Amino acid sequence: MNKLPNDLIPLGKVIKPHGIRGQIKFKPYNQDSSLLKKDMVVWLKEESNNSLSFKFFKIISISYNSLHPIIKLDQINDRNKAIELRDYIIYVPRSLFPNIKNNDIYFVDLIGCKFYNKNEEFIGIAKDIAHFPGDNHIVIIQLESKEFMIPIKADLIKFFDIEKKYVMIDIADGLVDN
Repeated sequence: MNKLPNDLIPLGKVIKPHGIRGQIKFKPYNQDSSLLKKDMVVWLKEESNNSLSFKFFKIISISYNSLHPIIKLDQINDRNKAIELRDYIIYVPRSLFPNIKNNDIYFVDLIGCKFYNKNEEFIGIAKDIAHFPGDNHIVIIQLESKEFMIPIKADLIKFFDIEKKYVMIDIADGLVDN
């Protein structure tokens, strides 16, 4: 069970402990996600750690009743151990994601993609996704030392090739300054 899967996907970050019994507050990258379930095994890694040194835990309980889900992990039984997990990223295997239908995509699939405008001019590479209230999402694109924020809307994505990590997007003139 502790074998590291080769398809781990980051779901979000541990933001702080909750209470004195070792629970943690979790900030999912997709605020609408309820993928994590009781008895699921998750892998955690320090945000700043670029190695493959993961810790794995079983979810004992999870509550989605607050802004940030509250999770109880096995082996974490007091506040001090929960504090040690602050800023760790929670990962799960991609194989646990529900199947998507039609032309839907997961936001995580956009990270690392090369973005092009409708004239096939290179815009940059997607580094992150940010979520805002009202179902508003943006992709953060980096080109050398510049960063751009581009809205993600289905009607703006004209072409997406997950294998080639290629996205063609229809963006307003002036939104990106190459």
